[in-house]
Amino acid sequence: MNDKQKQILDALNALPDEMDPEEVEALICSIVGAYVGEEDVPAYLFYLGTKTGLILKRIMEEAEKETKH
Repeated sequence: MNDKQKQILDALNALPDEMDPEEVEALICSIVGAYVGEEDVPAYLFYLGTKTGLILKRIMEEAEKETKH
């Protein structure tokens, strides 16, 4: 585990059990900023959103196939 990963893990472990949605969004942006660099946050979040959308689409298609059988 490198230093950035350890810092992120330590920060996640220190979080309260409940957070407002805005706090979660700020946390995600902060983690992404630390991981890829502040200037690349918008592009990286777009990439993650697209990738997540494709994964969800594939899961839904697989689930639909299973319910038809």
